[in-house]
Amino acid sequence: MILGLIALALLATPLWLAFLHPLLALLLRQFNWDRGPQFNAIMAMLAMNVIWLILALPLATIANVDSFCAFLFYILFTLNGMNVFYFQCINISLTSLHMNILMTVAKAGTITRDALLAQYNDQHMVETRLKRLTALGQIEFTDASQQTVRLKSWLFIILSSPLYVWRWALGLKGER
Repeated sequence: MILGLIALALLATPLWLAFLHPLLALLLRQFNWDRGPQFNAIMAMLAMNVIWLILALPLATIANVDSFCAFLFYILFTLNGMNVFYFQCINISLTSLHMNILMTVAKAGTITRDALLAQYNDQHMVETRLKRLTALGQIEFTDASQQTVRLKSWLFIILSSPLYVWRWALGLKGER
């Protein structure tokens, strides 16, 4: 019975994250440490791992499991599978430009094309991305006028390179 409840709680991870993610974002904003929605989602997923790791031993004791290692593997495997589902299906759709435009139209009731274009022009989007990339320590400005940018961290370039090699091998076009 208890193992079934644990499995149900694990499968509900996307719902838990849907509540934890915005709360974490609000908390980080209070400390002026907002690094953008994707970073906040990853932090929420890490927090879920910590919570479940803390709960693993007491739950294993209550459930009287034969192998704690197998139980821990089951928790981490299921939890992180649900984390991937949340990140790829729910979080990305909530933070996408598509959803932002839909929410803007829904809040306004009606809105002109010009108003949307003013809010989502290329300069606005690039400025937003530059702020996030700077906050994440991935780029830095090399001059006081903030007109010249250089890469500060190669981490994501290196981590994503196997994906681009794989796409190239399959004959798929990459990002420009």
